[in-house]
Amino acid sequence: MRNVCSLGFDSIKKKKLHIAKDHWVYAVVVGFILFLAAFTRLWQLGSLPVGLTWDEAALGYIGQMVVTTGMDEHFDRLPIVFQSFGDYKAPLAMYITGIFTASMGLHVWVVRLPYALAGIASIALMMWIVWQLTNHKWYAILAGWLMVIAPWHILFSRVAFESGLALLFVLAILAGWLEVRNAQNSQKTRLFWWAIIVINTVASIYVYHSTKLVVPLLLATIGGYELVTRWTYWRQQWRTVGIAALSTGVLLLPFVLTVLNGTGLARASQTTVFAQNEFVPAMGMFLSNFAQYFSVDFLAQGATDSLRHSTGARGVFLWSHLLLLVLGVTFGLARPVEKWAHPKQKSWQQALHKLFPHKKSPVMLTTPVWLWILFLIIGLLPAAIGVETPHPNRALLALPAFIVLMVSGARELQREFKPQLFVSILSGILLLSIIEWASFWQVYRTEYRAQSAAAWMEGYEEAVLLTHSYIADNKRTKFTSAYGEPEIFFAFYNQVPFHTYREFRIPGSVQFGTVSILDTNQYDVVIAPGDTPLEGLEPVQTIYRSDESVAFYVYETR
Repeated sequence: MRNVCSLGFDSIKKKKLHIAKDHWVYAVVVGFILFLAAFTRLWQLGSLPVGLTWDEAALGYIGQMVVTTGMDEHFDRLPIVFQSFGDYKAPLAMYITGIFTASMGLHVWVVRLPYALAGIASIALMMWIVWQLTNHKWYAILAGWLMVIAPWHILFSRVAFESGLALLFVLAILAGWLEVRNAQNSQKTRLFWWAIIVINTVASIYVYHSTKLVVPLLLATIGGYELVTRWTYWRQQWRTVGIAALSTGVLLLPFVLTVLNGTGLARASQTTVFAQNEFVPAMGMFLSNFAQYFSVDFLAQGATDSLRHSTGARGVFLWSHLLLLVLGVTFGLARPVEKWAHPKQKSWQQALHKLFPHKKSPVMLTTPVWLWILFLIIGLLPAAIGVETPHPNRALLALPAFIVLMVSGARELQREFKPQLFVSILSGILLLSIIEWASFWQVYRTEYRAQSAAAWMEGYEEAVLLTHSYIADNKRTKFTSAYGEPEIFFAFYNQVPFHTYREFRIPGSVQFGTVSILDTNQYDVVIAPGDTPLEGLEPVQTIYRSDESVAFYVYETR
């Protein structure tokens, strides 16, 4: 009897040790993924990509102005919509960036820091979401890995584009929804996650224009799905839903007022095919645009509208991503068709509910794959209705759905193959992904850094600092406006006092505008663009970019 008890305790002890070891390995792998995320998002943040766009400069400078003085450059107090360069920016990114630059200074890396941190947090949330969907921690790690190495996410986690913050808020909404669905959560825990949903819904609307379309459609889709699958439960929770909806509505009232006065959705009138064309041709353009986001050119070969949005040599994903994506989408569409074709019950209502799995299983997500295909379509809508296409920045909100479909593809491999073969295939895909990511990272920090120098306005810092020194010497200076918005670069790099920028935009001894040979008769110094030298004059200085092209020519006329 004693031997039997001893054997039993030994067995329990070994099992506990195995579980503890498994948790330790899991923690180490998660830590490694987050470390890699931090490294790839924070390393040389101020100089890779090299330069700074005028939107980034505005987020840093005008954001600091509003946070420290309470007014923007147009003397508007704590605006809900920023006129900026006539594109009427959503406000939250400006305030968040302003907090960072106000506390840490006007530096390129400081402007980009909140977006890099949001990128790291997005990876952690993606792993959390997939863990909730699969109840399997190693698939959560797979999701984290796929997102860490995705060129799409790396590019937009290292620059101050509002889409990076919007992605974090959308992921928080999805995480909150899945936690609310979790039957094991207490009522207090669910109320916490309801608060998360409300706060991030409001934040997403205030941070980026694309979310004004994506988030309402996302919530409507989730609401419809929940009503069909869990009508009895939600009928009992109508008070909670009502309070959440009312709270969201109240917090969004300032945004509604901006819509009524015409500024809240002003950006849409400038950038969408439906605003600029009649319905029928606009619909044709929309469908054509939408198809581009499923093309190999966009997904793998780097088709883009700008080198700010892609390396041009690599797509938004690696080929290893696409292998899993094809599996996920194919099986995601095939499984429901199979259930319709071979129903076990004759009742069409029962057949309908087969499309809505709501129990965790070893081979399926806790929500149907087709629901994430719908989320994918919704996430791509802002990009598809845009005039400029393909536009990876506006399409970024589709990234979570892409990742979930890739994870679903891996789970389909597990379902279709024996364990040893499944491990071999998945290991091969992961090895390929490591090789591809190493190649991408090499291209990103070398070739792309040089090739995209013009797109990221490299040379502006040196040029405006030089201009500032000429002003200090009382020399009248003409500075080219060929590259767009030179005033904000001058203000950012020279830290022009806010009251000076508000009242004059520029100091009186420098003039921005189109440069010509006639300016040599009126100014002591002329700074011309690199593609338009002044004939007959020899520049005293030439400012080069990383790709060895000329950014600016500097002429002293007296």
